[in-house]
Amino acid sequence: MEQLTTEQVTSPRATSLEGHAYSLLVVSDGETSTYPLPATGRLLLGRAKHAEIRIDHGSVSREHAALHLGETLLLEDLGSANGTRLRGNELPPGLAVQVAPDDVIDLGQVMLVIKHRKLEQRLRPACSLALFELRVEEECERAAAGTARFAVASLAVEGELSAAAVEALLGSELRQRDLIAIREPGHYQLLMLDAGPEEAQERLGRAVAVLRERQLRVEPRLFCAPRDGVDPTSLLGRRPDSLPPSSHALMAGFIIVDDAMRRVRRLLERVGGSDLSVILLGETGVGKEMCAELLHSSSTRAGRTFLRLNCAALSETPLESELFGHERGAFTGATSDKQGLLESANGGSLFLDEVGDMPLSTQVKLLRVLESKEILPLGSRAPRRIDVRVIAATNRDLEEHVTQGSFREDLYYRLNGISIMVPPLRERPADIEPLARFFVARRASASKPPHVAPKLSAASASWLRAQAWPGNVRELRNVVERALVLCDGPLIEPMHFTRSPSKSAQPLLESAAALGDRGLRDEVKMLERERIEEALRASGGNQRRAAERLGLSRGALLRRLEQLGIARPRKGV
Repeated sequence: MEQLTTEQVTSPRATSLEGHAYSLLVVSDGETSTYPLPATGRLLLGRAKHAEIRIDHGSVSREHAALHLGETLLLEDLGSANGTRLRGNELPPGLAVQVAPDDVIDLGQVMLVIKHRKLEQRLRPACSLALFELRVEEECERAAAGTARFAVASLAVEGELSAAAVEALLGSELRQRDLIAIREPGHYQLLMLDAGPEEAQERLGRAVAVLRERQLRVEPRLFCAPRDGVDPTSLLGRRPDSLPPSSHALMAGFIIVDDAMRRVRRLLERVGGSDLSVILLGETGVGKEMCAELLHSSSTRAGRTFLRLNCAALSETPLESELFGHERGAFTGATSDKQGLLESANGGSLFLDEVGDMPLSTQVKLLRVLESKEILPLGSRAPRRIDVRVIAATNRDLEEHVTQGSFREDLYYRLNGISIMVPPLRERPADIEPLARFFVARRASASKPPHVAPKLSAASASWLRAQAWPGNVRELRNVVERALVLCDGPLIEPMHFTRSPSKSAQPLLESAAALGDRGLRDEVKMLERERIEEALRASGGNQRRAAERLGLSRGALLRRLEQLGIARPRKGV
């Protein structure tokens, strides 16, 4: 390692700080902190309590270094035990060396970077892999239409540097609207928007150079659209069957063509940047969980923990144990300590699905946690501080439940910083065919061995658009996957979507062009009625099992029975 001399004290990139606002990014043991820098003065960096920028790390001396701020910025090592390095070169003690934005400074094992304040937003942790792949898929659709160009870079990185430090270094070479994601430990992906091949290659080269300056081994790959095609799985270098289930769900739920969902997405991204509590409303299967993940990925908590809990899936005691945790012996069967989801999601977000089904006693305890920001595990007497953003979702009318007394009014107002309604699939018809094509391609690629996906015929596309889809995206996926099993040719036809096309699909297809809106709605209701009646017959009249077959909650099925004038089966039938 070289030591800077008096001939090297001026950074080649140094510029005047006058008129600019800067901040100092500190990366220590995978955690990042940002400190705004004043225009003038001397700041002590070190472990001492009186240090203006205190860095509590064992490799940092009590009075390690000093920043001198004024027209230019100078860095001085104060005789530290583990040394101060600038751009990989060690500073002699007592020598003030000029530094500039994006210079990398090491105090012992802690990394510091001087940044423009206006660029702090892009230094947040990497976005979720699901959001990254969603954005790549949307850009592929734009590139296919000739309205976009972009690049996806993959970097395999090895070396002694934390993921947070690598993210910070990569972020210094990206624009604010670009994205970073971690596919797996040591494997990073960059999405460079509105970048042609030459620009993308230049920016990737700079990012690789910055990493290699840190003695990291880097193997980069670059894919540019539309030059290298517009297939997202190819550009990402992954097969669809290798994606995590949550990635599949998010990508499928947010294939957005219809204006109704475009508006929802814009609202989610805007709200995601705040700390407002959110209630997501909508029918079963519309994609509320995916909306919650998008909220998380759009927030300052992105890259931190995102956990999920279905409140309707557990009875009272197991639900409280999952939420709050418990200590050994707290109840029968509690043989060891368990950390609850609220504590496990500390610093991140917790998604509470079907929150309207939460027992009243649990609602009281949840409200106490949200107001005090303290968690008390079952059987414990010592509360613990937490910082969690709770995102709730329900297909119920919570205001009506408040009126009926089955949901606490104070908890409702605590959760309801803003309500966002996710429209059902029938109200975003432009999304139906693209979603169906996605499910077809995914299933074909996941088959063993992979085969060429059949195409939707024009009649099939019309059939799909004419359905009511009471089970929404979940039902559409199931119908498409069943059709693929029945289809043995190059085209998926309407007969592959239903067991009795002569009764339902064919009359609709023959007359759809001639029908007005009212006639089409009547046909759709007829098909929905037939599907519900078939599910009830197949389930022996059991409403819960019928609802599961349709991708609905039992309450939603009962509402559809009433709306369609279908008599509820008697118990025991």
